[in-house]
Amino acid sequence: MRIKSAGLALVALLSLASSAASALTYDLTLTNLSGQTVGTGMFAISAPVSSTGQSVFVAGSTLTDLSFSLIGSNPNSPYNFSLNNDEFFNPSVTFNNGALTGIAYLGSLNGFQLDLGTFNLNYEFLNLANFSGSAGTISDHVSTTPLPSGLPLFLTGLVALALLGWIKKRGMQVA
Repeated sequence: MRIKSAGLALVALLSLASSAASALTYDLTLTNLSGQTVGTGMFAISAPVSSTGQSVFVAGSTLTDLSFSLIGSNPNSPYNFSLNNDEFFNPSVTFNNGALTGIAYLGSLNGFQLDLGTFNLNYEFLNLANFSGSAGTISDHVSTTPLPSGLPLFLTGLVALALLGWIKKRGMQVA
C-alpha cells in the first residue's frame, strides 16, 4: 500500500510538471546598408508565438532576455547593449502571424545609443560621442527547438504504465 501511494504521488507530481513550451531563443544578425555584418544579438521569450494575429512580448514579463553587440570603430571592443542598460522605454518584440516583425529597443551605454526600429526590422545605431553610426536591417532565426507541450503528459503516462506494471508484477510474486 505504501508503494502504491508513493507511486500515485510521483505520477501526480509528474503531471503537474510544466507542460508549456520551453523558452524560444532568437539569434539576430545586424547588417548595414552596404551588406556587411556589423553586429549580432539575441532575445528570448517565455511564451508561445501565435500563428495568427499579433503576439507582443515585453521586458519584465514574457521577454526574458535581449542583448546586442555592435562593432564600432574598434572591432576588439564592441558596444554591448542589453536589458541591463539604461532604457528610455520598456523593450518589446512583436510577431504578426508567427513572423517576427519588430523589435523596439532604445537604450544608452556610456553615451552611445542603440535604436532598434520596428519598421520592417530596421535598426539604427548612433554613437553620440563622435556623431557617427550605422543603419541597416535585422535578420533572425530560432536557435532552439521548443519542447512540445504534450511531451510531459506523454512521459507521465509512460511512467504511470511502468509503475502499474511493476506493482502488478510484485503483487503476483507475493501471492
